[in-house]
Amino acid sequence: LRNHYILFRPGETTFEAAGIVDSNPINKQSTDRGLTTKGRTQVHRSAAALRAQGVETPTIWFDTGARAIQTADIIGRELSVPRARMEPEFRWLEARGLGALEGTDLREAMNTIHALDAEDIDNSAEPTDDGTPNDSVNDVFSRLRNTIAKIESSYSGGDFVIVPGDA
Repeated sequence: LRNHYILFRPGETTFEAAGIVDSNPINKQSTDRGLTTKGRTQVHRSAAALRAQGVETPTIWFDTGARAIQTADIIGRELSVPRARMEPEFRWLEARGLGALEGTDLREAMNTIHALDAEDIDNSAEPTDDGTPNDSVNDVFSRLRNTIAKIESSYSGGDFVIVPGDA
């Protein structure tokens, strides 16, 4: 690879704090699904750690959901990244859709997803009819690979912070 990549998880979100699965992309821009106070603190601390490791003015690619936008904005302010180096990615960094697990208990859903993933990287949660995708871990990796390929084809020698819609 010609660039240096840092995957940056969004801080804690409101639904995460409440222990509820929130993966339907139709709701992703709602600020009700943004970062909690704890989540903002987590991002500030992690951005400071990046600065301490010598990461300065990276290009930030981020999902267009509230939690990723808020995370990217904090990173940008902490590292003095100009707006021209903030790149929204409208599809490839979207959160993993958890299908029929949408709105259920987060801990139980994660146990189910981890078991499915351990069995086969192409497994996914059961589908639903509410518009929530049911992505496999392989689907998520494919989208991330597409994002990196897009960056690699246009840039060389830079630091890139990638903020997906979820972990």
